[in-house]
Amino acid sequence: MTDKYPEVQGESRGYVELDTLTPAQLAALSGTRPAIKLALFDIDGTLVNSSKGISAATVQALQRIRRLGVKTAVASGRPLFAAQHVIDTLSLDDAGMFYTGAMIYDPSIKQIISQQPLPTNELAEFVASAKMAKLHCELYTHNEYFIEQVTDFTDYHTSYLHCAPRLIDFNDIVGVKTIYKALLVAQTNPAKTAIATLKASHPNLIFATGYGPDRPDIVFTSVISRNACKQRAFAQLCEHHQVLPEQVLSIGDADSDAEFLQMAGTGVAMGNAHDEIKACANFATRHVDDEGLAFALRSLI
Repeated sequence: MTDKYPEVQGESRGYVELDTLTPAQLAALSGTRPAIKLALFDIDGTLVNSSKGISAATVQALQRIRRLGVKTAVASGRPLFAAQHVIDTLSLDDAGMFYTGAMIYDPSIKQIISQQPLPTNELAEFVASAKMAKLHCELYTHNEYFIEQVTDFTDYHTSYLHCAPRLIDFNDIVGVKTIYKALLVAQTNPAKTAIATLKASHPNLIFATGYGPDRPDIVFTSVISRNACKQRAFAQLCEHHQVLPEQVLSIGDADSDAEFLQMAGTGVAMGNAHDEIKACANFATRHVDDEGLAFALRSLI
């Protein structure tokens, strides 16, 4: 594996709204850009809509580009076990990224390509800080996730992940189980401020933010090892699939998707993404509830 990672582009890529381009302009555009050989997809807000479902148009769009020879894979903050039903439904069985970059996994051969779990000492300090701040916190292993207490967010997040957490004292698993990711969930301004304070006091951890498409007021903050950087994950995926960065299309909507949008030759932000995330992309498509993913794939591949 090379240590030279793809460079992240400038702050703004001057994105274009796909809806503003005519068929003739799209045809001309396709002749000036490298052919797409690998497409990477965020899940919530991209593949999964605000009704927590996957549309028929999304299924058909993915089937079409696979027939054209394009590899399709997940690049998500979700743990592998909570992404499995999406992988199965959409046949996204090419190697992809899970846990916001802490694991690269190939579903076709059921093999971990690389993993970067949270270091025990840093995790223990982080858990103590989150507990003191009274934040909703979840810890993720390779096959399940844990909470210390039930909150208003427990059932809501369970409905997204299609699996329920185990209730346990975190002191019983930190240092015992391999934890790939912690997750903080907040809705109120004081809770969001508390997360910002935690981020500032734990510089050796990566904090990545996302939102549920049906409740954009609720903030999900993934916390992973500093070693689980997106540049490394993107480079590993390119090498595994034997593609160049300019042959990759990446599409997402969350703050945590920004680096993948910038590193891919073709970065596409969903219409439901914040403006600062759209600025990281080449293109912005329609809202997830308006078949934004299918429209983007139809326009660009």
